[in-house]
Amino acid sequence: MALTVDCTANEGSAGRWDGLGKIFIRKATIDVAGTLIVAAGTKTSTDVYQSIDIPAKTYVLAAWFVVTEAEATNVTGTLALGDGASTAGYVAAATVAVINVAHVSVGTDVYNAYAGKFYTAADTIDLLVGTAALTNAVVDVYALCAELN
Repeated sequence: MALTVDCTANEGSAGRWDGLGKIFIRKATIDVAGTLIVAAGTKTSTDVYQSIDIPAKTYVLAAWFVVTEAEATNVTGTLALGDGASTAGYVAAATVAVINVAHVSVGTDVYNAYAGKFYTAADTIDLLVGTAALTNAVVDVYALCAELN
């Protein structure tokens, strides 16, 4: 059975979070070998790592991830970036075997076609594991947001 792990406690913000129309970037670091994920159970090739909390009435203009520690064991493993409605809405499956590559929303990814997504209800930006269970990868996840509350 696939894991769904809430990793939002690891997130931080750059920019102001108060007031209407504030633009800010949220960041979370997902360490697949970290205590939070290891404690959740056996990792699989379909795990979901809930990375960044998105409050209601927030517009996410873009989301992306950067691999800061490459997957060394299951190098065919991939990550997609999405949310509760579309698991690859921001980034389709991308490799985690190479470091310092920014995987950004481009081309036909669902939310790129609409220049982002407006969240009427709270949600999370999620990493979806694909192809092979990850063992050691570390990934920084980012979301460029505008609060419209």
